[in-house]
Amino acid sequence: MKPFSKILKVKSLQLGDYVAIPRLDGRYVHARIYKGAVGIFSGRHDEPQSLERLLGKTPRKFYYYCSLPGGRYQKDWVFIGRVPFEDAEAMWPPAMSTTDGIYKTKPQVYWKGGFMDVTEEELKGKQPWIVHGFTSLQEIVSGTYKDPWKKLRRRRADSPA
Repeated sequence: MKPFSKILKVKSLQLGDYVAIPRLDGRYVHARIYKGAVGIFSGRHDEPQSLERLLGKTPRKFYYYCSLPGGRYQKDWVFIGRVPFEDAEAMWPPAMSTTDGIYKTKPQVYWKGGFMDVTEEELKGKQPWIVHGFTSLQEIVSGTYKDPWKKLRRRRADSPA
C-alpha cells in the first residue's frame, strides 16, 4: 500500500503497520498494528501524520480487535507506513488484566494468545483486556463509547464473592 492511502480491507493490514484512525469529530488518532491488537498513540491531529513523526513512540493504550470473516471494510482508516518489528517478542502487546468485575475469578492476564494466573500484585497497573469490533474502537478513540456492561460490573463489585 502507498502511504496515506485508504485501507480497503482490514486483512490488508500487517504487523507493524502504522495507521491513522478518524475520530467522529474529524480529527485523527494514530495507531500501530500488533499481533491481535491495535496500539493507540497519545494525541489527536487534524490530519494524518507522517511515519517519521510516529517512529519511536510507544502506544499509550492497546485494544484487542476482532475481524469478521471475509474482511471488515475500514475505508476511512489511512495507511501511514509499514515498519517490521525488531523481533517476534516486540509484535505482542503487553499483558492485560482479564479480571473484569463481572465474573469473580482468580487474577489472570491475557498475553501472547493465552491466559495466565498471576497474583493481585502482578495485576496492578495492567490495562483491562477487552475485545472490540472496529466500530466500537472508533467510538472509543472519539470518546463516545458507552460500555454496555458497566452497570453489571458495578453491581458485581458491590456484591460479596
